[in-house]
Amino acid sequence: MIKFCKKIIFGMLLIFCISNLFAYDDNIFLEIPQNFLKGILKANYKETPFDEFLPINSVAIPQSHYPSMKKHPSLLFKKEDIQLIRSRFTREPYRSWGENMIERALTYNYDLTSPLLYELRRSEAAKANAFAYFLTSDNDFLETAKLALLNIGDTFPPTTPEGQESQVGWGDWMRAAMALRNFAVAYDLTYWEFTEGQREIIENQMIKQVEQHHRNFRKIPNSLESNEIASGIGIPQNNHIIEIASGVATVALIVDHKQAKRYFYDAINELQHGLAMIEVDGSYREGAYYGRYVASILFPFAHYLNNSTDTNIFKVPRLKKYIRWLIDIEKSDGSVPLFDDAFHHSFLFHPLGSGLSEYENELMFLYEENKENFRDNDLKYIDIFCGFDDRTFPIKPDYDPAIFYPDGGMSIFRGEMDIYALLLGEPGRKNDTHHDHFEPGAFTLFAFNKDFLIDSGYGIKGVDDVNRRWYISAQAHNTPLVNGLGPNLNPVWGDELTSEMYDYFGSEQISASVIRSNYRGTDITRTIWFANQRYFVVLDEFESDKKKRYSVPWHGLGTFERTNSTSAKWVQETSSLDVEFISRDDNSLLFSVETGLHTKRIFDNEHQIIEAKLPADKENKIISIFIPNQIGEDQIHVTKIETFSNGSVNARIIEDQFNNWKDYIILADSLWKCGNVTSDADIAIFHKNKFNEVEYLSAKNVTFFKIDNKEIFRAEKPIDITLNLVETSWFGYLNSEYKNQNFIELFPTHNQGFMIFNNKIVEFDSGDSAGLFVTSESGIFDFNPSQNRIYTTEKFKPYYPILSSLNFLQDPQSEIDEMNNFEKVQLKNEITLLTAEAVLNTTDS
Repeated sequence: MIKFCKKIIFGMLLIFCISNLFAYDDNIFLEIPQNFLKGILKANYKETPFDEFLPINSVAIPQSHYPSMKKHPSLLFKKEDIQLIRSRFTREPYRSWGENMIERALTYNYDLTSPLLYELRRSEAAKANAFAYFLTSDNDFLETAKLALLNIGDTFPPTTPEGQESQVGWGDWMRAAMALRNFAVAYDLTYWEFTEGQREIIENQMIKQVEQHHRNFRKIPNSLESNEIASGIGIPQNNHIIEIASGVATVALIVDHKQAKRYFYDAINELQHGLAMIEVDGSYREGAYYGRYVASILFPFAHYLNNSTDTNIFKVPRLKKYIRWLIDIEKSDGSVPLFDDAFHHSFLFHPLGSGLSEYENELMFLYEENKENFRDNDLKYIDIFCGFDDRTFPIKPDYDPAIFYPDGGMSIFRGEMDIYALLLGEPGRKNDTHHDHFEPGAFTLFAFNKDFLIDSGYGIKGVDDVNRRWYISAQAHNTPLVNGLGPNLNPVWGDELTSEMYDYFGSEQISASVIRSNYRGTDITRTIWFANQRYFVVLDEFESDKKKRYSVPWHGLGTFERTNSTSAKWVQETSSLDVEFISRDDNSLLFSVETGLHTKRIFDNEHQIIEAKLPADKENKIISIFIPNQIGEDQIHVTKIETFSNGSVNARIIEDQFNNWKDYIILADSLWKCGNVTSDADIAIFHKNKFNEVEYLSAKNVTFFKIDNKEIFRAEKPIDITLNLVETSWFGYLNSEYKNQNFIELFPTHNQGFMIFNNKIVEFDSGDSAGLFVTSESGIFDFNPSQNRIYTTEKFKPYYPILSSLNFLQDPQSEIDEMNNFEKVQLKNEITLLTAEAVLNTTDS
């Protein structure tokens, strides 16, 4: 009811705004076609993420002390380190980096004095030639750098909400900020080569652009002039403000201007708001592509800040987590999954972790593994030449089989054969951004250094792509569909754009994660198991109060083959991704195959979509099994297996003859028996070793499980459970979320009378070998927790340490007066966050 009222109010406000828009002529509003109004209320467009335009969230970073005395150089390195940095040119890898930058400096053949030249190009010439002069002392490079700096163009009023038109003058504000950083570095390197009058010319031209950025950090148009209206209401608090604030702060660090200190601190404040796009678990809200784009800005800027003010922003806990997320989200070929708006493009930043990040060695490993992904003449190699310490040696990151980022709704799985998979569950409003494609449960898979299950990404031409509408649709993603559709994004009549990631855990044997969402009047649950670090089982469950057509599309890359009525494969060179489908009635399954579009231009491999379609019903289930295989080598095979049941049952056996194990997957609606295993589980996976012993199992909606007629567990009410039957001590994951308590009994081989469940000791009620306990919770259980064989990740809870400490003081003001800058910023952030949260909750309700 609340949701319905919210949509009604939104619709009334929308109509009110439209009517006021045409208030100057009553006839105009009356002439608006009814279809137009219906379109506004019902069309499949997305709510504007107002959070991006309101400075309500921020991440506190250590307050830098603005330098009272300017030293030059101070951005790329400290003045006292000039000879140390220059001496690097005699050894590798610095020698190659430097030579490539010198080569680039020689390539600029356009007129650097032209007032029509795009400023980003002029700035690149300035930076490359200034650095080439620093390395070689060749005056030709110096003269070119000086020519570029002394001819920095004028700043004109903005003509769009993002500054100037693209590639005209300074261009949009983001490109202008890039140019500012380049100019600042070039000027800092060559500062002492200019006269006082020349410095004034250069600084004045940079400051004019800085002032425009500063004026538009956040604004309300103060007149009806075209440029005031065109420039909008300020710079979005996302990757845009991170780019732009970094540019403003960089210039402010090296110019002698009466307002430079103010511009610097205001830019740092804006930067903190932009950093709120980083979730508290370290994941980035705008997706992996933009997460790495932001890294390519932050890493050089962190060095400028550290060299100029002795402030290391990478010591901030959230930024530490962010850097770990950057490591975890990267695949073995150096790319990232293309979910949300994303191009297949690599951003260079990894070596700049040197000296600043506790993950400097892991970052260097990722760079060394895939350095061919980066252009040799990328100007960031200038920053790397100066910022990278070659005593930073590469160390391969230590990856768990499953890694979870619950605040960002990401489950990452890794296994042998370079297997990498991402399950995406988007946690609602706070995850909504302009670059978001709402795709709850989207799943991508990479193996053998190849993309197999893919996300379509941005579109080849981004927002201007002719097929943009398709790229952002649910049909372009590996996400369940209802009547052929995904979520209705309309903020009035559409679906609540939220999903929940829960029951996620990892272990060496089996890992899992669940995404739950609701759209098109249907409860949809996607569960993924990663078994033996070798293959995936994807279960999709649909439930509605009306009959609907449910389907699951899978976007694959490679030559597509249908191998039998319930299986298919995508083949790339000597590897393949095999898929097997299981439903209640395989004969009722329908399949369609279509060619898809994707952002990554790989012309050797087709993008083929197979969509598995279930018969119309109120509720239904389908299982998709994905197995990466190497053609011509020992492969994992899937075959049907006979299973006995009083009702409907369908089963498969997954067999690895080389490693001598078998997995059984059961889909049933009543009591069943498969070999020596009996249960009433709706879904079950169990693993047998070479001695035909069941080593672990995972079951959903189950009350009992027997092996060789010996009871393993039983429950009064159905539970979901994963159980590893280690002979000495069992461990696993249990979901028994009921309002009332559920009686559960385990029958372990060795029972010491208690276990650890959700980090608490649970003593068993029975005195015999059975472990009887009562619960209404979900979580990890372990009979021998000291071995840490199963794990999960807790979702970060809001924590307000400074407000909490002030709450117990008689005189909090005196404590505030004694706070340092960092603590004051943190206090301001805590107050802002709580206030904003209250406002948003009030608005939403």
